[in-house]
Amino acid sequence: MARTEDESPKDWDGFQHLCELVAPASPRGDAPWNRVDWDVVIGLAEIHKVGPAVWRSIDGIAGVPNSVKAYFHILRDKNAQRNAAILDGLSIAVARLNELGIKAAPLKGAASIASGLYDDPAERFLSDVDLLIAPEDAQASAEALRALGYTDLRPDPGIRWMTPRRHHLPPLLAPEGFCIELHTALVQRKFEPMLPSADVLQRASEARWRGSTIHFLHPTDRLVHNIVHSQLHDLSSTATVELRQLRELSLLIARYSGMIDWSEVERRFRAAGHEDVLSDQLTYCRMLMGVAPPIAEADPETSMARLKSAVGDPAGHPRSGVAALNKLIGDYALWLKANPTLALNLINPSWWPRRIRLILSLLKRGEHRAD
Repeated sequence: MARTEDESPKDWDGFQHLCELVAPASPRGDAPWNRVDWDVVIGLAEIHKVGPAVWRSIDGIAGVPNSVKAYFHILRDKNAQRNAAILDGLSIAVARLNELGIKAAPLKGAASIASGLYDDPAERFLSDVDLLIAPEDAQASAEALRALGYTDLRPDPGIRWMTPRRHHLPPLLAPEGFCIELHTALVQRKFEPMLPSADVLQRASEARWRGSTIHFLHPTDRLVHNIVHSQLHDLSSTATVELRQLRELSLLIARYSGMIDWSEVERRFRAAGHEDVLSDQLTYCRMLMGVAPPIAEADPETSMARLKSAVGDPAGHPRSGVAALNKLIGDYALWLKANPTLALNLINPSWWPRRIRLILSLLKRGEHRAD
């Protein structure tokens, strides 16, 4: 279906409403929430994987349809159950690595949840868990996880989230139903000068977590890793920003700004020739998340104009939950014949929103028929 001329403004309006809902500060009570196009907001929340973070903001807002609140409530609760199982499994894995004297540092979402960056651990979608370890500990770590019941996956190049990269071992499937990737480097080789793994692991701080010793990257390295991973290393189909990562970046700045070496951050991006990427992300933190970094952005107006033009082009992501599920069924019928391990994609939480929307839409149809 072709995009009509008025869809892009709707997308931008919906994107701004979504940003307000997931920003660290509470949404404004005077916003016209009863006139919001919730189909657009929900569609963008799916693309950006921030649905669970919407629930706490949306619960007390008047004018929001009950069906919308029900959708985000269900999504948050499902993610709470999954994250609880992941954290339980991670604590067992970390305890075993402790016994072997292996230093392990969780990355990205797992680090943010374990370190208490989120008030509600269910706010953050986790596709898997990344653990940074020293290269010399890679084999022993993998064997230790297999001894706990982890199994090797046979990755398929056509499934992005299961595809191994050179900087980490192939994913291992935990008995609890999530994957752990053991990283011997934080990023691909061309970005290694921005985040040299040995130095980053040495700077990591030691903390007690669930009875074990765990390590967290220094806030300076966490901030650089967030931007490099989301914007350079693993650029998403949303073209210029992924709200899940931008929200996490803003929370890191709000929590650790005084500990971040901002001159070092600027030096790393300048040396790599990516000052514009740093400037864009800091602009979005200030303009969209309400968190102002202590360094100035180069050209905020240009950054925002570029983002506005990109928001209306989600690179073919289906907006209809029904259409997405129909495509999923058709694709899986073909893919599973060739590779039965693709069934493991069913544990990928980024697919939950469309399933929940389908259930709610069918219930709604049933109500209308009963009337």
